[in-house]
Amino acid sequence: MRRLLVAGILVTAFGVMQAIAADGHAPPPDPLADFPYVPQPQPALPAPSPPPRLFSWTGCSLGFQFGGGIADTLVTGSWLYPAVPTTLGIPEPVAIGAGAHNEVTTGGVLAGGQGGCDIQVAPHWVIGGAADGSWTNIGGNLGTETASGTLAGLTPFSATGVLNVKIDTLATATARIGYAFYGSGLFYVKGGAAWDRSKYGLTGAITSTVTEPFNFTATDSRVGWTVGVGTEWMLIGNWSFFGEYDYLDFGTSNVNFSDAVMGTSTLSARQYFNEFKLGVNYRFGTPLP
Repeated sequence: MRRLLVAGILVTAFGVMQAIAADGHAPPPDPLADFPYVPQPQPALPAPSPPPRLFSWTGCSLGFQFGGGIADTLVTGSWLYPAVPTTLGIPEPVAIGAGAHNEVTTGGVLAGGQGGCDIQVAPHWVIGGAADGSWTNIGGNLGTETASGTLAGLTPFSATGVLNVKIDTLATATARIGYAFYGSGLFYVKGGAAWDRSKYGLTGAITSTVTEPFNFTATDSRVGWTVGVGTEWMLIGNWSFFGEYDYLDFGTSNVNFSDAVMGTSTLSARQYFNEFKLGVNYRFGTPLP
């Protein structure tokens, strides 16, 4: 009897456990439980994009330029004709003074090349230096110079000459400081030294008892100073374009005029320029993306 009671209890407990398992929704057996786990390959992530490349004005450049210039030249002094015979046959010197037309404004074109280097020292500030040289044909006649009088109080004389000047070379060496804007633009100011070469002439004749021609010539090279302002823009790749205005002042200096017959005369010449230039540079720094 006791054995039957124990068996009943066990059967009842087993039934209760089956009921509890059924109510708990036990998971069905995993059909892949008998197979080993194989990891699946993951798709490759795209490579990160590089950060945008920013243009920098740091670097050096070479280029060419063209434009125009206006020169103002003032000549003062006298050309001395040393041997004009009088009625008595005595040579007497004659001074042909620079008259009312000895200051004139002349213009012309210029073309040349330039090179320089810059450093961008802050997000917007650029410092650097450059040198340029140009051929020019700036020049023209400074007017007609005349003189008249009496030699030894007896022999009248008259003299007429045309004064002209031509500037054939201009060069500068300057430092500049600029402000970069819009990423590829630069506004700058500059200043430094300037050089020029000018050729002068006074051609005419003097008449007393005879008429004798003269041809004074002079070549003058001098050093001055310059200041300017301009803007430069990157165009495409490493190419940039610039426009610039410069003032060049060469002050006053003595110029030695010479003639085969009349000898040498020293005059004073004052000269300054205004020039306007456009140009293209190839920059060896970081190009635009």
